[in-house]
Amino acid sequence: MKWSGREKIDKKASVEELLQEYGGDILRDPRYQILATLKQHRCSNTMRHCIEVTKGCLKQAKFGRISVDVKSMVRGALLHDYYLYEYTSDRRKGHFHHHGEWAAQNAMKDFGLNDLENNMVCTHMWPISIFKFPRTREGFILTVQDKWVSFKEFFARKPSVKSQKQKDKQAAKEAKKKAAL
Repeated sequence: MKWSGREKIDKKASVEELLQEYGGDILRDPRYQILATLKQHRCSNTMRHCIEVTKGCLKQAKFGRISVDVKSMVRGALLHDYYLYEYTSDRRKGHFHHHGEWAAQNAMKDFGLNDLENNMVCTHMWPISIFKFPRTREGFILTVQDKWVSFKEFFARKPSVKSQKQKDKQAAKEAKKKAAL
């Protein structure tokens, strides 16, 4: 597949600035902020996980000098786990194989996705979902970064429940402030 709008990320560009420029609307949306209330792996929430994965994607493309559609990569990475339920308590049948598709459906409804973003979200669980292979470099970068961040989250030293709740409350306050702007 050939995608227009691919370019190498400027060495001077800040990952945080790119995240805000291309994903700020998503991050400020109250529907997206629900992810801050959903647990992800051992010591994270889904919103934090998606942001860390997005930053990893940007860093990999930037330092690897890989030409990417930056806007689509940011949007696809932010929305890759937009399935809107607590997977640790709501054991839907086939979560690990199908949550990419469920996330894509929710993201399409709430934010709209182009073909590249849709492919990224639907295929980010490869190789677990063996027949859903990423067809784009952005999708492959997302798959690699999702596995890396998940690995770090899963094996991170679990913080105390109290400190984690404090961090989550602070993140929710910051998200509400940004939404109010």
